Amino acid sequence: MATTIRIVGVPVQNDRPVWTVDHVHWWRIEDFIGKKGEIKDPRFRESVDRTMYLDYVGIFNLEEFIQLNDGYRKAFLADTVKGILHEEQLKRMAQIDAYLRQRQDTKWVLVEQYEWETGMN
Repeated sequence: MATTIRIVGVPVQNDRPVWTVDHVHWWRIEDFIGKKGEIKDPRFRESVDRTMYLDYVGIFNLEEFIQLNDGYRKAFLADTVKGILHEEQLKRMAQIDAYLRQRQDTKWVLVEQYEWETGMN
């Protein structure tokens, strides 16, 4: 089963909606979750929904997220092997930057690794 990363910004004021950016490739989820599913960081937990997919979600305060995101972004962009993905991912990076600037009410950021159906069975 294929997995991908989704970033979700959670505001805490004025009943504002969450914001999301999907198919993020620069976050190194293996820093938090091992290959066999062992959770290495207490900010992450397993999340099994009604579809029975095993997903993982981590919760970060805004400062933690910005620091980690900046580091992962720089490492990803410096990796010439992943250069083919850079243009697409730069758009997603810009979306997150715009949300962080425009949505000052964002307090928590969720980083979710989830399984999805590729249709390649």
